[in-house]
Amino acid sequence: MSESESKSEKSDAARQVATAVSSNSRKPLNSRNNTVVFHVAMHPDLHRATSAGQYVCDSLAREGFIHCCLSEQLPGVLERYFSNTADYTVIQIDVASLPDKLKPVFENTVGGTELFPHIYGALPPNSYKPI
Repeated sequence: MSESESKSEKSDAARQVATAVSSNSRKPLNSRNNTVVFHVAMHPDLHRATSAGQYVCDSLAREGFIHCCLSEQLPGVLERYFSNTADYTVIQIDVASLPDKLKPVFENTVGGTELFPHIYGALPPNSYKPI
C-alpha cells in the first residue's frame, strides 16, 4: 500500500468517526452549553484508566488539561493530529456528569481564535464512553 493510499484510508476513517459522532450527539454542539464533548484517547491511556479508576492522558501531566473538542471540530482534530496513527479511540464525555471543577473551559491556548474545550483534571470512569 502506498503512503498516499494509507493517508487516504486514515482520512476516510476520520470522516467516518466524525459522522458517527455527529449522528450520536444528544443535541447540536455549537455553543458553550454542550452536554457532551469529545477527546481522542490513545489506547494505552484508556487501558491505564481501567486499572487506575480515572482517565489521565499525557497532556494533563504536561499542560495541565485534557484536550477536547466539539463534534464539528473533531474532523479537523483527527486530520491535523491523528492522521498518522490508528492507535486511538474517540471518547464522548458527558459534561453533565462532571463535577463543577471539571467542567470544560473554552479557550485557545495557541493564539488562534477558535475555542476548544479543555478539562482541568482526571476524568471519572462514569463520565465518558468510547464511541
